[in-house]
Amino acid sequence: YQANEFLCGLYYVTDHPQLARRSVREMADLPSFPPTARSLACAASWARRLGDNETLAKVRASASQIAFRWPNAYTQALETHVKALQSWRSNDLPDARKLLLASSGSAFDVWTLFDLAEFFTQTGQWEAAGQYWENFETHRGSIIANGWFPGVLILGWLYRAVAARGRNERRLAFQCSQNVLDHWSNSNPRLRIVQAAGNINASSKPL
Repeated sequence: YQANEFLCGLYYVTDHPQLARRSVREMADLPSFPPTARSLACAASWARRLGDNETLAKVRASASQIAFRWPNAYTQALETHVKALQSWRSNDLPDARKLLLASSGSAFDVWTLFDLAEFFTQTGQWEAAGQYWENFETHRGSIIANGWFPGVLILGWLYRAVAARGRNERRLAFQCSQNVLDHWSNSNPRLRIVQAAGNINASSKPL
C-alpha cells in the first residue's frame, strides 16, 4: 500500500495523472477492516484529486462496510468524508462543504483536514482556506510520522500560497511559494506546481 501511495503522489506532482490513477486503484484494494480506515481516507483523497470516480465509489463501499460493522466516531467520519468527496466530484459544493465539516468535527484525520483546506482554496473561500491551511501546518508532522507521501506538504505550501494571494497577504504568499521553489525548482523547473509557485512568487514579492 505505501509503495502505491508514494507512487500515486509522486506521479501526481510530476504531472503524470494516468500513472497516478493506476496506483490509486491499487491503494483502494484493501480489506474492509478498521485498521485500514486511515489508508482508505488517503486513497479517497487522491481518487478525488485525480478525478477517479470508480475508485472513489470503491472506497465508499469499503468505508460504508467498516462504519456499519464497527460503528464509532472515526469510522463514521471516514464514511462521511468519502461521501463529501463524491459530492465534490458531482459539483454539489454545498453538500460537499457540509459533509467535510461534519467529518472533521466528528473525528480528526489529516486527510479530511487537507481536503477541507483544498476545498476552500479551490472554491475561492480565502479566509476559511487560510484558517484550515494554518491548522494543517500545525499537524504537518503527522504526515511524516505516519509515513504518508511527504510531497503532499509541498502541494500544501502551493495551495496555502494561492489562498494567501487571494487574501492579498503578499508576504505569506511569497514565503509559501518560495518554500515550493526552494525544494523543487532547481531540478524540476517545468513542473506545473513549480511554475504555479513561480508565478505567485514573482507577483507577491514584498514591496
